[in-house]
Amino acid sequence: MWEELIKNSFWIDLLAAMAEIAVGFFFGSFVKNIILKFQNARGTLVDQGVLTFTGSAINISIRIIAIVIALAQIGVNMSVVVGAVSALGLGVSLALRENMANVASGIQILMTKPFRIGDYIQNEEFEGTVKTIEIMFTTLETFDLQEVVIPNAQLISTPIVNYSVSPSRRVAFIVPISRTCSYDQIQNEIQTMLENEAGVLKDPKPMTVVADYSTNGKSLMIRIICFAKQEDYWTVLASVRNRVEQIVQNHEDALPKENIKVLS
Repeated sequence: MWEELIKNSFWIDLLAAMAEIAVGFFFGSFVKNIILKFQNARGTLVDQGVLTFTGSAINISIRIIAIVIALAQIGVNMSVVVGAVSALGLGVSLALRENMANVASGIQILMTKPFRIGDYIQNEEFEGTVKTIEIMFTTLETFDLQEVVIPNAQLISTPIVNYSVSPSRRVAFIVPISRTCSYDQIQNEIQTMLENEAGVLKDPKPMTVVADYSTNGKSLMIRIICFAKQEDYWTVLASVRNRVEQIVQNHEDALPKENIKVLS
C-alpha cells in the first residue's frame, strides 16, 4: 500500500499542500501575535492602532500566500488561477464594497488619528474604550465589560466623541419639577449639593439653571451641569443623580412625572 501511495505523486503533493496551508495559517497567527506583543512593550514609539491593523493585514496576507503555494503544489495552472482570481476579485469587490470601504477607513483612522487604542469614545449609541483597530473593524470595551465591534467605515462616516482628549468630562442632567413647588429652593439645594459633592470639580464651576418648560406648561426643566475627572465620571454620575433624586423627593409637590434625563 505504501509503495502504491509513493508511486502516486498526487497524494504526496496533496499532503504537502495541506501541510503548507496549515503552516501558513499557523505562521500568520504567530506573526500577528508577535506584533501585538509590542502593545505592552514599554517605550515603543509605534502607535498601538498601527500594530493591531498591521498584525491583522499580515496574518491575512500570509494565509493567502500559503493557499496560492498549496494550489501550485498540487499542479493547478497558476495562469488559470490568476485569471479566475482576477475575475472573481472584480465580482467580489463589487459585492463587498462595504468591506473595501472598511479597509480604506481603517487606513484613514491610522493616518488621521481621531482616536487611539486606550481612548474612551462614543459613536452613535455605542461608547467604550478602544481595544483594537483592525483591518476592517474597531473593537470597543464598554463600561459593563461588553465587547462592541464597529465597522471602520461607520466610524469615519458618523460623528465620534473622544472623551479622552480632555482630562475632565461633563456630567449633565435635565430634571423636571412641578411649577407649583418652590423650585427656587430646590435649585439652590441642588447647587449647594454640587459645590460640596466629592468628585465634582470646582473649575469649571457647577451650574443649576432653569432650562425649559414642559409642553403642557405644568412643569419646568432644571438643567444641571458639572464636571468630573475622566476616571471619576461614572462614580460622580451615579452619586449626583441619586442626590438629586433625594432632594426632589423631599419636596412632595415637586415630584416629577417624567424621569431624570442624563445628557451625554
